[in-house]
Amino acid sequence: MLAGLQVTYLLFGIHGLYLWHLEARRARGEIRFNETGWYGVTWAASLAIFAYTVAVTDFSAAWNWVQFAAVTLALVANFGTTRRWAWSWPVWIAVNAVQAVYFWHAEYWVLFALQFVLAAMSVVGWQAWRRDERREVAVA
Repeated sequence: MLAGLQVTYLLFGIHGLYLWHLEARRARGEIRFNETGWYGVTWAASLAIFAYTVAVTDFSAAWNWVQFAAVTLALVANFGTTRRWAWSWPVWIAVNAVQAVYFWHAEYWVLFALQFVLAAMSVVGWQAWRRDERREVAVA
């Protein structure tokens, strides 16, 4: 389940970067794009991945619930990140906390340690995006 999540990170990352590119060009008045379609892709992908995760998860094993929680939170965080919403960063921090618990249990020490690096990066990202949001409000 967590390996599949890594693939979704890559796909959401590519989608999000391109969406940010389109939004920046729209903000400069260069283009108009099918917002409903592009944002719909994010919704559809999130729901499809969630449905697949539910279908393949053996919920009789307690640790699979921890993995399921990490995947679910990551989908929410990915969705928010593709839209560049600052609230996605605290969700990423929660993902890192849940995954740290799982990696500790599985004795994946490097992945366990990585969660703290990623959580720290999320704090920095959250601060930067909140600062950007305050600037946008001040300009408007």
